[in-house]
Amino acid sequence: MHDYRNLKINDVQLFDIEPDEARIKVAGCSVCHTDIGYWKGETQLVKPPIILGHEISGVVEEVGEDVVLLNKGDHVILPPVYGDRVCKSCRRGDDNLCENYTMFGFNRPGGFAEEVTVPAKYAFRISDKLERDLEYYAPVADALSTPFQALKVAIPEAAQIREGDWVAVYGCGGVGSGAITIANALGANVIAIDKRDSALEMAKILGAKETFNPNSLDTKRYSSVPDYVRKTVGGDGVGIAMECIGMPSTVEDAVKSLRKGGRAIDIGYIPDKIVEGKTERTLVKLWGAPIMFKGIGLDGTFGCRTSLFPELIRLVEEKNIPVHELVSEVYSLSLLADEETNEVFEEIEKGKYAGRVVITP
Repeated sequence: MHDYRNLKINDVQLFDIEPDEARIKVAGCSVCHTDIGYWKGETQLVKPPIILGHEISGVVEEVGEDVVLLNKGDHVILPPVYGDRVCKSCRRGDDNLCENYTMFGFNRPGGFAEEVTVPAKYAFRISDKLERDLEYYAPVADALSTPFQALKVAIPEAAQIREGDWVAVYGCGGVGSGAITIANALGANVIAIDKRDSALEMAKILGAKETFNPNSLDTKRYSSVPDYVRKTVGGDGVGIAMECIGMPSTVEDAVKSLRKGGRAIDIGYIPDKIVEGKTERTLVKLWGAPIMFKGIGLDGTFGCRTSLFPELIRLVEEKNIPVHELVSEVYSLSLLADEETNEVFEEIEKGKYAGRVVITP
């Protein structure tokens, strides 16, 4: 990214690896809406020029002299974010919340490239059973790991999924599709909400029991989308509602969908607005009374603890999670011109693809 909305394909030279690092040949790197936000310039924290991309799968090409648990030829998935291991967050196990975190495509060269380098301890091997079409496992790095973190860590034990519990997923794009997949794999009944019929079709393939397009709300029968959700699942609402698109209105709807004791989880990033060079905060409005008398809550989550990746990979293997269904299109850098690369990002921005777009070398 040479400037905002200006991607170009260039030859660059990576740094030599350190003794504790590994060089990874990228199999695939999927495009997250975070990448689209960086490309659009929604946050000025990302300074061009930079190689974007943080959902990476690949093959170990080379390891440093101090590396003993990783070998050339190993197939791996890389966490988008990892910590410095010394700050307070890292010491309590929350390295995804590290005060000095490293993120591919943010402050370390990213995965829209032929190779990346990474500390070897953060290259997580996948078994032989998962090695076919390795590029399709790129979304595991973030689109699956983030909702996995949300359901395993971000909510209190009392609200965690039990077999047959209802989970509402608001926004069925890349991370939303991952949330449906993970919730289904953990035994939940999922109701998926999205304004794109193509996304809802994918939600059904991924295991959603019910799907709903808010544009088709029958206002004679239902007062709102949360009212539809509550009446569809029975009882007084869902135990868990996952907001995966990053809009104040869907955060508010997620909270209103909850049964007593339920939890809403905000996974989608809600950017502030930049107006005439000044930042305006984007606010979410919540009705305060039910938070107390229904005992409900709103939690947030960012990324995934690196310690959870081995467990996530086991779940993908044991449940035979259909990662191929998470991917709508695959493009190769070697076949794209500069203007075509920007066009792909423009199509993603406009919502053309229900699932992830994966970039391969």
